[in-house]
Amino acid sequence: ESAEEASAVAIDSQGRIVVGGWTNFFGKKMALARYLADGTIDTTFGSNGFVIMRPDNPGPGADLTAQPYNDSEIFDLVIGTNDSIVAVGKTRTSLSGTSDDLVVARFTSSGALDPSFNGTGVVIRDVAIGIDNANAVALDADGRIVVAGLSDVSPGPVDTFQMLVAHERAFWPKATD
Repeated sequence: ESAEEASAVAIDSQGRIVVGGWTNFFGKKMALARYLADGTIDTTFGSNGFVIMRPDNPGPGADLTAQPYNDSEIFDLVIGTNDSIVAVGKTRTSLSGTSDDLVVARFTSSGALDPSFNGTGVVIRDVAIGIDNANAVALDADGRIVVAGLSDVSPGPVDTFQMLVAHERAFWPKATD
């Protein structure tokens, strides 16, 4: 059984519609789709208009079925310079817990991961001992990434969630252009 969900949308400088969310393909995977301004799929983006990615195994040609479990989602995205795409969300690769880690990924305008961002195009951070999600993203005046989300600092019978705000240079200093 297949399922998909869109949770983020942005319009690039050419009027193309970029949608982010997840698809259930051997577990939830981060997914992007791009549509032309007239609503038709943009087949020049990714693979026939779509990008499906496992943040823990992001490389080109990665085997999306290799790990028996993966739960990754895009919660928000923003269009950057040169119509690059910054997507944020969460990933979990363990069946035995709820330890989501926050994810920030940057894609080129063609849908490829941008290796100038942290060497792989992806940053995964385990901030606290429980759930860490990146729920929103913005770019500051210099084009640096600012992420907002939540972090579970005390998982257990009563979870204690704290607001999380991270700026690119402070949180992942190797992620600069």
